[in-house]
Amino acid sequence: MAKLFWQTVFQLKDFFTMDNLEELIRAILKNENKEQFSVMGYSFGGRLAMNCILLFPDKVDSLILIASDALRWNPGYYFATKSLIGKTIFRLMTNNPDFVVSILGFLSAISLIHPKAFEFYKNQLSFQPVRQKIYDVWMAHRNMVPDISLMQKNINKFHIQVLLIFGAYDRIIPARTGKKLIRNLKENAREVIIDAGHRVIEKSQAISEEIWNHLK
Repeated sequence: MAKLFWQTVFQLKDFFTMDNLEELIRAILKNENKEQFSVMGYSFGGRLAMNCILLFPDKVDSLILIASDALRWNPGYYFATKSLIGKTIFRLMTNNPDFVVSILGFLSAISLIHPKAFEFYKNQLSFQPVRQKIYDVWMAHRNMVPDISLMQKNINKFHIQVLLIFGAYDRIIPARTGKKLIRNLKENAREVIIDAGHRVIEKSQAISEEIWNHLK
């Protein structure tokens, strides 16, 4: 399955589309001889998991999102990947991050972003390979922002079980980002807060237990 995934990714040029995702999932289902499946996404991968609900609402049994991105509209992401000036700045930042770090430091100083979030972004921007990876991933998935309203309707219509997992101290994707989704789901939706920050996936034992209880 992993080989099939990477073969698909390497065939792509500069962006990933809903058609690509649909083709990939259909190939996996055929390869595994399955009709139904559950899907899980962590952080940025959450948007791919949620898009599976749009593409295959009648085939998904369960959706598991761990510190998931894209649960609400992100104006910063839209600016960086959709607008001409935003894309230009984003490209320049990849090669010279000092100006962006200075801006983030100022925003942290006046309490517009949390100090922990500033430290996270600063660390992420410290190494050129990491900056390049962030740029490539953001740009490649710029057309993969899920329609949350339609996803909610599909979850309710097809009675898809949902598990949301967040870190209690996560300042990048705080637990409150999932509140609206939980409110709009009629049943089979649960939120779990883990004693962790944004790297909640490091709490593998606690997460594994929650996922096991959710799926059994």
